[in-house]
Amino acid sequence: MSQQEKQLTKLANGSEKSSSLDSRDPVALQAAFKVSATTINATVSVFMAVFALAPLFWASWADFGGRKTLYLAFGVSSVMSVGAGTVADVVEPKNRAKAISYFMLGPQLGPILGPIFSLISSNGDWRWIFGFLAILGGIVFFLILFCLPETLSSKEGCRGKSQVSPSP
Repeated sequence: MSQQEKQLTKLANGSEKSSSLDSRDPVALQAAFKVSATTINATVSVFMAVFALAPLFWASWADFGGRKTLYLAFGVSSVMSVGAGTVADVVEPKNRAKAISYFMLGPQLGPILGPIFSLISSNGDWRWIFGFLAILGGIVFFLILFCLPETLSSKEGCRGKSQVSPSP
């Protein structure tokens, strides 16, 4: 496999923006941290393993502590498993299909946009990738904190739009 094919394979792989952003230039990360290529690749592998296994716990946590609390405590790692439920809770049934389709754009566009956004580090400064992710994460955190209602029906004052009211 040629060097160009290896680079294209690295750019094509990845599950979402976070996992594919930092895998664009592993050589720079190896030099900066003085570690082997295996160690750099292991960070992405561990990220993906946790990303795959953690959703097993999110649904029960969301039913116990609420979805908003889950998002604030664990960030976007829980969105794939309980995000569609949140969309269903806050969007009226007649608009729900369109809202779910917009929600599903995120995981579909991640592997495409991750390598494009990684051009931030094209001048060799890989730290901007993580700075970009931190800024984006901070914006999303405050949007969740101030704009997302809690939809857990057992919490007092929560009235999700997906709840069916009794007919007269």
